[in-house]
Amino acid sequence: MLRWLLLAVVVVGLAPGTFLRTPTGLRSDVAEVRVTPIAARTGVSGDLTLTGAWELSSAHGWFGGFSALVADGEGGLIAGSDRGWLLDIDLSGPAPHAVPGSFRFIGRRESAREEVVDL
Repeated sequence: MLRWLLLAVVVVGLAPGTFLRTPTGLRSDVAEVRVTPIAARTGVSGDLTLTGAWELSSAHGWFGGFSALVADGEGGLIAGSDRGWLLDIDLSGPAPHAVPGSFRFIGRRESAREEVVDL
């Protein structure tokens, strides 16, 4: 009887993680991206000069994890994530900003549960 009671306690303890989850939203949901400047650091060694640093944030469930950054040739940057999302950042003007509507998924669905993601 004690074993059944312990099993029930374990099952009830693990249940919230299984049944209660934060909704991630849909991929088609519009992402409102905030670009916050980060103060320049001093004492950084090396030949490169840091001209600006920003923190990107959004409440969108699929936002984040950017590991690729490339110049777009038009005065902006394109950030890419490991999950197959791209974001355009416009550097013209007094402050950088995310291009509205530019946060987009570029992966390809192979089946209902399989996707191909390649930057």
